[in-house]
Amino acid sequence: MSFAWKCYKKLKKHPLERRESLRLRIQYPLFPLFYVSSLVLMSQTITLYVDGACKGNPGPGGWGVVLRFGDKEKQLFGGEANTTNNRMEMMAVIQALSALNMRCEIELFTDSKYVIQGITEWLEGWKARGWKTASKDPVKNIDLWMQIDALIRQHDVSLHWVKGHNGHPGNELADADRKSTRLNSSHDQ
Repeated sequence: MSFAWKCYKKLKKHPLERRESLRLRIQYPLFPLFYVSSLVLMSQTITLYVDGACKGNPGPGGWGVVLRFGDKEKQLFGGEANTTNNRMEMMAVIQALSALNMRCEIELFTDSKYVIQGITEWLEGWKARGWKTASKDPVKNIDLWMQIDALIRQHDVSLHWVKGHNGHPGNELADADRKSTRLNSSHDQ
């Protein structure tokens, strides 16, 4: 385990108000070694691959997430018995961002144009109109969009669209997690 990874694990265990003082100590260190390692840590990007789907729309669904930080990887997955494809795509983003305990630079990959367009094109307009669409209808999935809005503000997020089921390794891994969860949800009924 690298020294930078150990520092990251230590830092994320502290309450938010204590993290700020730790960040100041990192910026103005008493121990130069900790400072150098922290610079390496802060310059690394976390890569997130997210996917969600359901069988039938609505129907049993699942979401999968692959988080990568340096040479570390973690997989998350979950599902619901009765949901929609868009909700599962959004839940994948929410769960991925919720898993992070401090402000991060993030490269987020998804095969959902709905999620990409929602975040980059529609979100600000919906909020300006009081969570109404341009045609004055209530925004669908408002509960999830509000969570996504709050979470993306906590990080520096770059969004990337990848074509689904096209052999992209991170997306395929998130898709496999999502599929296994969806299948397990459908057997529970």
